Amino acid sequence: MISSYKDYFEKVVIKLKFLVLFHTITGNNYLIGKQFSEALQENGHEVILRRIEDHTMDELKNTYGIINEYYQEILKVKIVKKEELVEQDVIVLGSPTYYGNCSGKTKTFFDTLVDFWANNTLFKKKLMTFTTVGDINGGGEMCLKSLITLGQHMGMQFVPVSPSMTQKGISSYGIKHFVGEFANKRPTDDLKTAIKIWIESI
Repeated sequence: MISSYKDYFEKVVIKLKFLVLFHTITGNNYLIGKQFSEALQENGHEVILRRIEDHTMDELKNTYGIINEYYQEILKVKIVKKEELVEQDVIVLGSPTYYGNCSGKTKTFFDTLVDFWANNTLFKKKLMTFTTVGDINGGGEMCLKSLITLGQHMGMQFVPVSPSMTQKGISSYGIKHFVGEFANKRPTDDLKTAIKIWIESI
């Protein structure tokens, strides 16, 4: 039984449909994508997790051992089909930072959405972003901005980050995780906490 208006508003959750879409090589963006998925499910939302295809993992896994740590798990995540974006309320988009930008694979996927652009298919859908970057000087915020730019050209609305959230480790442009020189600094529970704070702001 709900005893007060306060209890009522605390219990009501607007259930939204989320697509968490990531590109990864070493597994870090996969792990952040999983954290988003778990946080969304815990908050009562519907969520599907998808990846952008990249055979570079296959080519490099014998050279860079860290790729193998989550390689088999990543292969179990379905490759995204662009039609899956249509029925979602919110797209959560994650890319590694390459040269101060999103990855080429991420950009190439968006290049396949020209018909969506022409038909306003993604207009007013909400967008959340995340990236991994080697260090603080690696251009992570520029990558996040590039993801936001892709969404804005589709007419999507970036979920704003309040100034108070930046004190919790969230960039003004999304979630940014430093992986270190060898990409071996994996996301922690603190990052998931930051993700939940952002989700709850929608």
